[in-house]
Amino acid sequence: MFKNLNSVKLNIVIGLILFSTTLIGYFYVNSAFVASMMWPTTGFIIGLYYVYGKKALPGLIIGIFIANLLARFVLIDELVYLTISTSIVFTIGNVIQALIFKRLIPSISVKSINSIKKSFWLIGVSLIVSVIGAIISVSFIYLTHSSSEFLFTLSRWVFGDFSSILVFTIPIVFSYHYDNTIIKTKTNFILALSFIIIFTVFSYLVFGNTMTFNYFSVLFLLFCVISILFSYKMIIMLDIIYIIMYHLFLIFASSPTDLMAIVFTLNIYLVLFSNIALFLKIIICNLEFKNKQLEKSKNEIKKLLDSTKILFKLSGELLDTNTEITNSYLIQMFNIAINMLDNFEYASLYVKSDNYIKYIDCHGYDLDVLNEFFNDFDDFNWKLREPRIIKNPNELVKEQLGNKYEHFKSFYPKMKQSIRFNLYIKEDIVGGMSFDIMEGTDYTFTSDDVDNFRSYQKLMNSFYEYNNLNIKNNILKNDIVLSLIRTLELFDHYTGGHSEEVAYLSEKIAIKMGLSKDDVYNAYWSGIVHDIGKVGISSDIINKPSKLTLEEFKQIKKHPVFGYQILNKSEDLKEIAKFVKHHHEWWNGEGYPDGLKGETIPLISQILAVCDSVSSMATKRPYAAIKTSNEILKEIELYSGTQFSPVPADAMIKFIKEGLLDEFYKHRYNH
Repeated sequence: MFKNLNSVKLNIVIGLILFSTTLIGYFYVNSAFVASMMWPTTGFIIGLYYVYGKKALPGLIIGIFIANLLARFVLIDELVYLTISTSIVFTIGNVIQALIFKRLIPSISVKSINSIKKSFWLIGVSLIVSVIGAIISVSFIYLTHSSSEFLFTLSRWVFGDFSSILVFTIPIVFSYHYDNTIIKTKTNFILALSFIIIFTVFSYLVFGNTMTFNYFSVLFLLFCVISILFSYKMIIMLDIIYIIMYHLFLIFASSPTDLMAIVFTLNIYLVLFSNIALFLKIIICNLEFKNKQLEKSKNEIKKLLDSTKILFKLSGELLDTNTEITNSYLIQMFNIAINMLDNFEYASLYVKSDNYIKYIDCHGYDLDVLNEFFNDFDDFNWKLREPRIIKNPNELVKEQLGNKYEHFKSFYPKMKQSIRFNLYIKEDIVGGMSFDIMEGTDYTFTSDDVDNFRSYQKLMNSFYEYNNLNIKNNILKNDIVLSLIRTLELFDHYTGGHSEEVAYLSEKIAIKMGLSKDDVYNAYWSGIVHDIGKVGISSDIINKPSKLTLEEFKQIKKHPVFGYQILNKSEDLKEIAKFVKHHHEWWNGEGYPDGLKGETIPLISQILAVCDSVSSMATKRPYAAIKTSNEILKEIELYSGTQFSPVPADAMIKFIKEGLLDEFYKHRYNH
């Protein structure tokens, strides 16, 4: 309701409204001093002042005063000074009522009006301001016009103001907060116009010569339909039509027997109809509000679930250990922020890069434009350790860009507010984020937004710290395992580096087979520790240069079981322990230790079996010479389907034919 008007236009519109409603109040005057028992001005001035406050006072005061002055000059036979003074007092009385009402009722909303306690308080305050206004006006009339009916006039005046507040004030307030427009489409316009015409026709039938009160049920039905289909403004419109119609007919009525009783009855009907319609409208708005909140909650839950999935995915991925922080990690966390947080239009993500800043992602902006203008490391603000609302972002941008600022303005509108914060890992700044609102929008950042961004920043930094610690722990564990394996290989004079070779080959074959990231990971680490069980075998047997005896070979065949027993003691290595146990099983069931056959052999164990043999054939052993890649290829082809599982064997054959095995050993041994 008039939200987009400037102060001058707003006061003109409000002045015209109060001028009109004041004249409507004077349509019927049944004595020299007392207007009819529904005074629309009171409801309108309280409602409009409640909504627009002090900036609307000029229009309110001028509209009421001029209308009182004009109406009393035309309709009432009194002295000029009394007309002027009475108009002033009536205006002051209405303004005082508006001030008191706004002071005693700090806010009206769909939720508060549904509270029984607050509803009674609203009615009580309405009655209080009605009494105060009536006392001011009637006392002045009694003192200046020698009226002998003070209490009678006072009671009528209180009822007129009280009923006006109930009929007009609350719909005006709700209309301001919850109505966008009276009519949204051409169809709605036709429908609204049809209802107004129908209502006017039935008002004529009710208030015309017949005065048939049976038609009131139809008026009541129309009020209810309007409240369901249209806005709060339409309820106000029906109220105005109702009052105008019955005032017009009462003016031209031919000597009614009890005019005051009729007016009282008509006003009672209006109060009931209008408030029931208002109550229905509030219920409907409340349901719509709850539906919107429910839909918003569903969307928020979906956002949260989507973001949680990303977080879980991130938790399973180690960051790049060669840099302090990876751009991909920051971009994913930035996208989580875009998805989870609200009340911004534009956003950007930037990192420190050598002696300048670099934008790596954005929302609403163009990445190339940002990197073109903002690349000076020295002039950038890196002091924002916690999220903070920047109330003058344009000044900061102008300070940073200098002469380039005017050119930058041609790309984007001016900023209204920003929330910015830098990204810290311990004490080191690694980057920052900015979330911006542009001028001309209804958004504004609040302390709640700052709290939300602060929580997000803590989550992001904590998550990175966790990942960073996880990286360091994994590096430490990896180094420990590799050190143990290399120590073991010193124990085995002939297999130095063998475990790392098997790990490398197993990883490559698993990738070539299209296995999952987890399976590739398990293939690599199973290769690293596949011979760890040899620690339980005598070094004389391990390093014997001649052919092993049958008894010695039986001892060697125990090393997969020993490895299983060592690894199985760790909860994290139980699965790898199983792969190690069966890496000497044969596809035809003639392997060891359990004689598993075919698909009963774990897939990772099948891969280890092929890669272990390839590594053994490619390096010098006491019982066999080094084989060329072609010789290894023939061995794999020969024993595929007997010793080796066909699938990993085929993958190894492709690996060799592509020259990747020769390339690996060339780089490994520099020959």
